[in-house]
Order: sequence, then structure tokens, then C-alpha cells
Amino acid sequence: MFKVYFLALLSFLLIGSTRAALADAKRDCEKLSGDAAIHACDQAIRQYPHDAVSYANRGVEYRNKGDLDRAIADFTKAIEIDPKFAAAYNNRGIANGMRGESDRAIRDFDQAIKINPNYVEALYSRGLTYHNKGLLDRAIQDYDEAIKLDPNYIRAISNRGNAYFAKRQYDRAIQDYDQAVKLDPNEAIPLNNRGGAYYEIGQVDRAIQDFDLAIKLDPNYRDALNNRGRAYIDQGQYDRAIQDFDQVLKLDPKDAEAIKNRAMAIAKKNN
Repeated sequence: MFKVYFLALLSFLLIGSTRAALADAKRDCEKLSGDAAIHACDQAIRQYPHDAVSYANRGVEYRNKGDLDRAIADFTKAIEIDPKFAAAYNNRGIANGMRGESDRAIRDFDQAIKINPNYVEALYSRGLTYHNKGLLDRAIQDYDEAIKLDPNYIRAISNRGNAYFAKRQYDRAIQDYDQAVKLDPNEAIPLNNRGGAYYEIGQVDRAIQDFDLAIKLDPNYRDALNNRGRAYIDQGQYDRAIQDFDQVLKLDPKDAEAIKNRAMAIAKKNN
């Protein structure tokens, strides 16, 4: 079976304050990014030690740097200050998910959704976490709710397609990939994934068309190159398959799939 790939696995949203007349440090904490934002947030927290938003914003910056322990500590502090801060729960859930603590992540998303039942990002994030745990039906339920609230939410649409793909419901997966491609024709991942679905139902020519489009958008898209090479093998186009695997190996000489598939293509060509 072809592998499919998630579109924008996690969302990193800065949390803005709606309070008027913020001090410079609080404003910079919200508007800047990286170390500059963290420095501004440090100043804001010293000046306003009970401001949940500054803790949450600093948590986002720590998370983006991969410092998950500090991020979670900041989101937790924001929640202690404001127990109804849905965005802090959602962002802590994302950090817990990045740390591999799926059950904790789901509890955070549950709480965010309890506070705000229309919180699209939290529904999507919980769905993605269920998906990664293999709970595909529960994932689809959350993707459905997110899409109901935002019919153009491409990440939820594309990843719902991935869930249907995993359930081998390829026609339904293709419907979602079609919608994702319609929403953003310049996004390579849904094209690659749709190609994989077409391949699984035996429409190899249509699969190659999608892999072609994905590679045109991103010539270094190793997954699409590997997938197209596999499809070329099925068509007996061994030289074209070998060219694709060679391109993958230029990008990553240790790509195990390309090494295996290239050997297969050479063996079939020489038979």
C-alpha cells in the first residue's frame, strides 16, 4: 500500500491579546517571533505577572524552538491564571502531542472544546491525535466537525482523506483529496496522496498524472518520486522508474525505499 502524508501536521498559532493599550513589551511579545519574542515576553511577565496571554505567547515560541518542557510549563501557568483559556489548552495539547504524550494531548483538546465547542483548531488537533493513535473513526468525527464549522479547512479535508485511505475507502479519500486540490492547486501533498489512492484502485495512469503534478510543484518531493517510480515499474517503464529512484538517492543516499525499489526495477529490466 502506498503511504500518504499529513498536510500541516500541527498548527502553530500565536495567541493575540484583545486588551487595549498594551505596553511595549506585551505588544512585542505578541507580534515578534523567536528569541526576540521570548525576550519581550520575559519583560512583559515581569511587569504583568498575572497576564496569561504573555505566558501563552512565550509558550508558543518555546514550542516552535522545540523546548517542549518550557512550553508546557508556560501553557500550564497561563491555564492556572485563566482556567477558561481555551487556546492555552489547545497549544499545550499540541506540545504534549509533539512529546508523544497522546492521551495528555487529547485531554487538553477535550478541555479546549468543552470551553469552546466551535474551536476548529482544537477539533482538528484532537482528530489528528486520534488519527495517529489509529482511532480512525474518532478522527473522522473530529475532522467532520471541523469541516462543518469551516468548509474550506484544507488541513482537515486532506487529513480526513488520509483517514479514509487508511480504512481502504479509496473513493471517499479521493473525494477529499479532490476538494483539497480544488482549494489549493499549488499544494503538492494532496496531489501525491490522491495519486496513491488512484494507484490502490488500479488507475495507474491517473496516479502518475498526480505524481507528475506533485513533482512539478516540488521537484525534490521524494515521496512523490518514489511513488511515481513504483507506478512506472508496474507499467514496465523500468528506465523511467530508475531515473526517479536515482533522483531520490541524489537527495538522500540512504533512502531505504528508493534503494529497494531501484534494485527491483533493475532486476525486472534485466529479466
